[in-house]
Amino acid sequence: MRHSIIAMDEIAIRQAAAHMMKLHGGEAELAAARQADAMLSRGNVRGFHTWTRIATLINDLDRKADV
Repeated sequence: MRHSIIAMDEIAIRQAAAHMMKLHGGEAELAAARQADAMLSRGNVRGFHTWTRIATLINDLDRKADV
């Protein structure tokens, strides 16, 4: 069961990254980082980690697109 939860989490992260890239274009990573900061300032550590993962994925996808 745990494996399927992790898989769904990864799907949601990928969907969020794609949405941020569509919505914010070249500023998507920065927008995700701002969301991470907002979560942390509210004491939402889990939200901070989620948005950090989204920002990292956006960065990875941007680098692959540049190759």
